[in-house]
Amino acid sequence: MYGDKGPPKGYSVPRYDTNAAKRCQTCGCQAHWTFECPQKKSDMSSAKKSATATVKLSRSQMLKYGIKQKSANFTPEPTEREVFDAELKELRNVLTAEVRQELKAEEAAARMGGHPAESPEPPLLSASLKNESPSDAVTTKTERREEEE
Repeated sequence: MYGDKGPPKGYSVPRYDTNAAKRCQTCGCQAHWTFECPQKKSDMSSAKKSATATVKLSRSQMLKYGIKQKSANFTPEPTEREVFDAELKELRNVLTAEVRQELKAEEAAARMGGHPAESPEPPLLSASLKNESPSDAVTTKTERREEEE
């Protein structure tokens, strides 16, 4: 691999026990060492461009300036809006599936020669229509006002 001269100055004789000594760590090629990699040179120029845009502080600098690191396993609680949107999406999917089932049943009845209105099947809607007053369905918060004395 090196010929009669041996490894370059400052490098030890390679150990062939692992694949790391046989491959370039940048591109994985066995033809050259990591310090000789042609891809590393092109990556360095793009790395310098991106390094000027953002500066990453070291751990000691973060401690010095009082900057806290974000926890890697932190997942924020969903907001009320996100919970509401998720429930709304779930209800929309359920209702859409029920409407599709009704349409398929009507089409099947129409193919058989009958009219969908004559079919004895009850509607598949899971939510029954009830006459509820709006105050029962939704609770609203009222502001407290101090009584004038």
